[in-house]
Amino acid sequence: MRNFVKLGMTAAAAMVVLGAMAVPASAGGLPITLTCGGTTLTAVVNGNGDWAPARDSGSTRVFHPTAFGEFTGTFTPADPSQPPTNETEAPFARKNQPRNGRPTVDCTYHFTFTDPSGTFAGGGGVTGWTSGTRNN
Repeated sequence: MRNFVKLGMTAAAAMVVLGAMAVPASAGGLPITLTCGGTTLTAVVNGNGDWAPARDSGSTRVFHPTAFGEFTGTFTPADPSQPPTNETEAPFARKNQPRNGRPTVDCTYHFTFTDPSGTFAGGGGVTGWTSGTRNN
C-alpha cells in the first residue's frame, strides 16, 4: 500500500510540471489529468521526486509544482474479498522556491494506476508555474 501512495505522490508531483515538449502519454510515464481554471490537460510525469515536472501531452507546456494540497487516494485490491484502503497525505510546499518571475496557478490533479494487485486512484490540489506554450 505504501508503494502505491509513494507512486501517487511522485506522480502527482511530476504531473504538476506539464510537458516542456510534446510527449505522447504512450511514450512513458504516468498520465495525470490536470485542471487549472477552465483548462484540463493530460500531463505525463517522467521522473522521480516530489518536484519533477509534468509535461502536457498536447503542447510544449510544462508544469512546475511548488506546493501540494492534501492528497487523497484509494487502493482497491484486485481480490474482491479484500476491502479498499484509503490514504490521505498532508499538504507540503517546496522549501526553496525558484525565483523566476512567473505567476503561479492553482490546479487539481487526478490519476489512476492499475497493476495485477489492484487499482490506485488519487488526486488533490497543486500550485505551480508553467513554461512553454499551448498548441491551439
